[in-house]
Amino acid sequence: MILAKVTGPLMSFDASGKFANLVNYKWKGFDVVRAYVSSNPSNTEKQKENRALFGAGSKYYNLLTDYDREAWNRIAGRGVTGHNVLTKLARNSLKETGNFALVHNLYIDNLVPGKARINFKITADIDLKLTLTDIKNDKMKTYALKARKNQLNSFTLSNLNAESDYSFIFKSEQVLSNPPGKLIQIGDVTTGDYFINYGLVCLDNKGEESLIHHRVELDNDKIDENNPIKLEYQGLKTFDRFYLYRLNNNLGLNEGLIAKAIPPQIVFNDSGRQAIKKFPGIKSNEMIITGFSGLYSFESF
Repeated sequence: MILAKVTGPLMSFDASGKFANLVNYKWKGFDVVRAYVSSNPSNTEKQKENRALFGAGSKYYNLLTDYDREAWNRIAGRGVTGHNVLTKLARNSLKETGNFALVHNLYIDNLVPGKARINFKITADIDLKLTLTDIKNDKMKTYALKARKNQLNSFTLSNLNAESDYSFIFKSEQVLSNPPGKLIQIGDVTTGDYFINYGLVCLDNKGEESLIHHRVELDNDKIDENNPIKLEYQGLKTFDRFYLYRLNNNLGLNEGLIAKAIPPQIVFNDSGRQAIKKFPGIKSNEMIITGFSGLYSFESF
């Protein structure tokens, strides 16, 4: 860069700042003029994409009512706002799937003894999981429902305890990549309000790992030696070690490693025994949140 020492800069006794394509300033006591160089912030395709995603994520927040925003602030941590949480979730989902299902304009009506109706709108057609928590009794129930955009969706909760505090949240997840196989439940398959999520870590002799998710629903809240959950792996035979982890559940069972297997018999039993190791949290076949809501609360009639 070429600098010029000047006297009476820009036809004045003293000057500073930008004039035309020149910039005048003081340097070591001298008046100096140099050519103006405009800032040239990097504008790569990736940065354009990130800005577009951030802008799109922020627009979702504008759909929320004050009641919705209170619910989002409940799930925000210290120093974080509901706006921050929503924007990040929306941005990640838009980047990976091109869509995000936001629950908004939610309200509760038909509060009668033992029942309450949840009404809401959503930004995309999606299958949702509703998790309801009885705060006083520390019990959870999950429900599966289909939600459709461009219409009012309604779901009625029943068998509520009288004058109890409840909270609930909507969520939907998607596996980003195709797993190498699947877990099959052996024996009687039931459905109900109780569930256990499992993660099967598959390892080959090169140390490569892959993750398979599986969810089991139950019609009761107990498993034991006489009534275990039996699972079998079916898929690629390139792996030589398999580790089954019990993940989140509403049976009160601790999370972690519960069984190991090596080929050819890749079968697992979960009888509710204490898990011994925490899930390592590998990212292959990562789950991404594609639909979400704030954490709402109400008092039953």
